[in-house]
Amino acid sequence: MSYENIELERAPPLGLVTIDRPERTNALDYETGQEMVDAFERIDADDDIAVGVLTGAAGNFCGGADLKEIAEGVEMEGRTYSLMGFSHADVRKPTIAAIEGYCIAGGVEVALWCDLRVAAADATFGMFNRRFGVPFVDGGTQRLPRMIGYSRAIDLMLTGRPIDGEKAEQWGLVNRIAPSGGALDRAIELAERIASYPQGTIHTDLKAIHTGMGTSIERGLEIEAWNGLHSMPIAREGASRFASGEGRSGAGILDEDTGENGSEHGDED
Repeated sequence: MSYENIELERAPPLGLVTIDRPERTNALDYETGQEMVDAFERIDADDDIAVGVLTGAAGNFCGGADLKEIAEGVEMEGRTYSLMGFSHADVRKPTIAAIEGYCIAGGVEVALWCDLRVAAADATFGMFNRRFGVPFVDGGTQRLPRMIGYSRAIDLMLTGRPIDGEKAEQWGLVNRIAPSGGALDRAIELAERIASYPQGTIHTDLKAIHTGMGTSIERGLEIEAWNGLHSMPIAREGASRFASGEGRSGAGILDEDTGENGSEHGDED
């Protein structure tokens, strides 16, 4: 399917979604957000794709909500508690944001929707909407404090000050740092590694995390157990492979600091 404002590329085992509105710094209007929802639903339904990667065209990730659309008057009727039309998208497969250039205002909200974020060291994060009185309607007030803690989240959201990719990693907003221009390559490497693992238990663990977050620890443990026990056939197959000698001493797990497979620490027999 072709889209007006995004591109969807199938490159099994990953699907790549690119926001393609460079003339608007890849800002999202509602139509673009709905196209993104459709693209990720297609990724979710594609048996050959394990991970979705989201990036932006022409050196910027996302400039937030399209202020031109807001200036012309936004009718929220029919929008499910979302200005950009994307924040409530619900997919079961892992998602990774590959961030270059500006990731600001609603762009941060889009990045927070993803499970993991890979950013260039010189990327710019900031809640620049603060200058114009544009509220957060796509998850910023809920996801950012959960991600980086109340104190740092409230600092960014009230001051609107920018931070770079390195600071974002130090604060826990970003999971991996790449050189300028290298975020997408790093995100693809990460996606391919995740795709190499058994996917059924990745889906159940993600569901347990997303569903249990914000509940009591007792309720969270119930959610974890329910999801985990429904994936035990996959676990049994993996346990049999281990029992036959596969994967000892961490074989098959890449140490990102050394670039080597395996670990100095042995597994239990």
